[in-house]
Amino acid sequence: MDAKKDTLTEFLAKEKMPWRQWWVGANSNLAEDWKIVYFPTTYVIDATGVIRYKELRGEKLEAAVTELLKEMEKK
Repeated sequence: MDAKKDTLTEFLAKEKMPWRQWWVGANSNLAEDWKIVYFPTTYVIDATGVIRYKELRGEKLEAAVTELLKEMEKK
């Protein structure tokens, strides 16, 4: 949501993030559409693209990801 893409790319050059990053710019409706209130906001999205969990951290996040990976293996 940064106004300039350089803000993100400079940050990522210093801090290696283990998850995918997107830049949509400050004029995007993404925050409103996804009901983002603060940063960082964490979503766990399943293999079909459905948001299954929001705002999990630590052990709960690990358990959710493990559950979704097991679901994928069954298919």
